[in-house]
Parts: sequence; C-alpha cells; structure tokens
Amino acid sequence: MHQPTILYDLPEAEYHARTEISKHGLDLVQVPPLYRLAKDGPPAAPTAAKIAGRAL
Repeated sequence: MHQPTILYDLPEAEYHARTEISKHGLDLVQVPPLYRLAKDGPPAAPTAAKIAGRAL
C-alpha cells in the first residue's frame, strides 16, 4: 500500500498524468448522483457524432 504524499509545485500536465485519484475526484464520489442531477439537470441529448461513434 502506498503512503499518502503531498506534492507541491507540481506542473498541471504532470498532475493530470498521474494515476492516483485527485481531490476533485474524491469530491465527486461524495456527492450523491441525484443531487448532481438536481443541480446540473439531466444529461444533454446525444449528438449525431456520439450516436455515430457508438455504432462503431
């Protein structure tokens, strides 16, 4: 098991390339899905590009 690590002054590209879960990711896990649905509204209808992409 890895020890928790705090990294200061980490460039943004390197931060997003890391495999550990981010603080934002942990925040999203804590929010119930129905709360997000009420706050953000229903998901947008799929675009033609998304529909075509799923067909492949």
